[in-house]
Amino acid sequence: HQQTPRAVMYMEEHIIMQDSEIVERIQKLLRLSKDAAATPAEAALAASKAQELLTRYHIDLSRAQSSTLHTPHSPITENSYEVLDESWRPVLFAIVGRAMFCKPYKKSSSGKYIYVGRIIDIEAAYTLYQWIERQLEFIAYKNFLLYTHIEENRVGNKKVWYESFYLGAVNAVKTKLQEAQNDPSVRQVMVSVTQEISVYLARNGVNLTKGTAAKVRDRDAYDRGIVAGKSVQVKESPKALTGGGQK
Repeated sequence: HQQTPRAVMYMEEHIIMQDSEIVERIQKLLRLSKDAAATPAEAALAASKAQELLTRYHIDLSRAQSSTLHTPHSPITENSYEVLDESWRPVLFAIVGRAMFCKPYKKSSSGKYIYVGRIIDIEAAYTLYQWIERQLEFIAYKNFLLYTHIEENRVGNKKVWYESFYLGAVNAVKTKLQEAQNDPSVRQVMVSVTQEISVYLARNGVNLTKGTAAKVRDRDAYDRGIVAGKSVQVKESPKALTGGGQK
């Protein structure tokens, strides 16, 4: 039984209406991610959710921003950021960037850290990086107090303890982010974007070399970091945090 032209037309209108609703939702999330009144947690969550919808429904940023159909894919670009040169922060910067379809690297001439990718992915990656960074600082501070004051353990080198704890926590975050990439559609998008980024880097004469791995010097602190890092929220709406952290 063939559908009448009227029925076909109705189905097309219904599909377009659903598509428009998705684009509208993405636009709202993008506005929230840049809203000065939003908390870092809200901004990070909004950016992450927008990127998730863009990937799931194969909608590119230019289309979402203009709310028109059949626009070209967002071009590959890059943004530079100031990241403290501690052992764990650059590692976290790289892990989050890769999870959000970006290529991270450090520019030797300026010492700045770079994300290469689509602008929506870059912005979502850095917002998420900042939110996870704040969570880790709070978690490390809380666990150090627990380790030294409640459990009354002695720490030979406070800096080494913190660095090792952070590296363990970052490793746990890496595992959580990798689990989110198991969806076949996500892997498909990642392969496509990775190819575009490779072309961009080659065209701009960027030759990347492999960096050195951070060393763990306090195994107990590292193991504690892995356990604590499992509580870091990378997608769900986080609760407000209070307290200080080790910079």
